[in-house]
Amino acid sequence: MRAVGDIIKGRAKNAGVIGWADVSSHSLRRGWAAAAAAAGVPTAEIKQHGRWKTTASAERYVDEVDIAATCAVIAGMSFAESMERAS
Repeated sequence: MRAVGDIIKGRAKNAGVIGWADVSSHSLRRGWAAAAAAAGVPTAEIKQHGRWKTTASAERYVDEVDIAATCAVIAGMSFAESMERAS
């Protein structure tokens, strides 16, 4: 699994992602859950596909900050703009 993390970290660095050193394979799971929530996928479906045992576990992956960051990437806006629109 470390090899996957190294590839993801390298891609993030090459893409100029701020904080690339903190990106990991876990970031993909969190990002996927946030993107699904931003697209309106119900938490129950996110829980099922993410194989979380409890709704609370799934909800920890889908918070307002993650959704705002995902929407910012998708829409090509800044994180601050996305947070303003989310509130």
